Amino acid sequence: MPLAGEIIHASDVPPSAWSAYSPAWTASTTNPVLNNGVLFATYYQVGDLVIYKGVLQSGTTTTYGTGTYRISVPVAPDLLFGTLVVHAGVTFLDASTGLAYYGGAKLSNAGYLEVFGVGATYAAAVNQWAATVPVTMAVNDYLAWCVAYQTAA
Repeated sequence: MPLAGEIIHASDVPPSAWSAYSPAWTASTTNPVLNNGVLFATYYQVGDLVIYKGVLQSGTTTTYGTGTYRISVPVAPDLLFGTLVVHAGVTFLDASTGLAYYGGAKLSNAGYLEVFGVGATYAAAVNQWAATVPVTMAVNDYLAWCVAYQTAA
C-alpha cells in the first residue's frame, strides 16, 4: 500500500492488481440489450481512489433502448457534494465513418457513470450519450472510458 503523498506510476501497478468488473449498461427510460456485443471493464483501488476503465462495443443484435445511457461503477463513489464531474477520458467511435468523439463523465447520485460532451458539434457538446448522440448507434460502434474517482469513506 502506498504512503500518503507517494506518487504511483502505472508501471508500478502489477497486472494482477487490476480487478475484473462486469458493468451494467442501462438507460434512463428503456434499457439497451447488448446481446452479442462486448462489455468489459477493470478497476484498481488504492485507499479511497478508484481508477476504472472499460469498453462497450455494440454487436449485430444489440438493441439500443431509449433515454440517456449510463454505466455502473465497481465501487460506490463519494457523492458528498451531489453529482460530481470526475476525471475522465471518454471516446466514442462511430465505426461506419471512423470518426471519434471525445467527452467526459460524471457520477450520478445513483452511483452510475454518465457520459457527456460527446456531441457531434460544439453546440451539442453538453449532450449525454444516448442511442442517437453523438450519432445513431450501430454495429461495432464503441465507447471506451478511463475514470478516476474517490470512494465513500
